[in-house]
Amino acid sequence: MSLRVGSIIAFGVIAMASPVAGQGKESGDITVTARDQEAEEQVVVCKYQANTGTRFKTKNCRTKLQWEQLRIQQQRDAKEMFDRPTVETRRGG
Repeated sequence: MSLRVGSIIAFGVIAMASPVAGQGKESGDITVTARDQEAEEQVVVCKYQANTGTRFKTKNCRTKLQWEQLRIQQQRDAKEMFDRPTVETRRGG
C-alpha cells in the first residue's frame, strides 16, 4: 500500500516540476530552448585523426555544426562515388 502512495506522490512531484508548455522543445527530461541549441552548436569539439604514412595523429578542432556538415558532405561524396557508373574497358573476348 505504501508503494502505491509513494508512486502517486512521486508522480505528482514530477508533474508539478515539469516545464510549462511553449517554453522550448523538450528532449527527454531536459527542456532545450533555441538559445541553448545555438550555444550547443557553437561548442568546439577537438578530435585526433590518424594520418596515412605517419604514426602521429593530428588534432582537428571544429564546432559541432561544422563536424555535422563535414559528416554529411562525406556521406554524400561516398554515395556519389559508389553510385557512379563504371565503364568496361576490356577488348576482345
